[in-house]
Amino acid sequence: MKISLKTTGLPEFVQITIAREARRLLSHKLFSSNEKEDIIQELILYYLEHFHRQQVPNESYVVTSLRNQATKLIRTKARQRFGLFLSLDDMETDPRE
Repeated sequence: MKISLKTTGLPEFVQITIAREARRLLSHKLFSSNEKEDIIQELILYYLEHFHRQQVPNESYVVTSLRNQATKLIRTKARQRFGLFLSLDDMETDPRE
């Protein structure tokens, strides 16, 4: 399903920032064009969880936070690619073994 940022009801500066960050991530060799919708969804979810219906100090704070989240997506993707990503589930051991 294709996401149209214009129909999300998000403030215009958030829409612009998410679109810009999605383009930035897609220009990185770790991401393929097939992941565009996933990236947009991740950034929208981040915004909704942290800023939606809350009093935020200013727009630049939200923009910087979204940029930082996009950078975290790059780091996570790089760790996964090179096998450096370990989940807590991987660390669990069954005491019966």
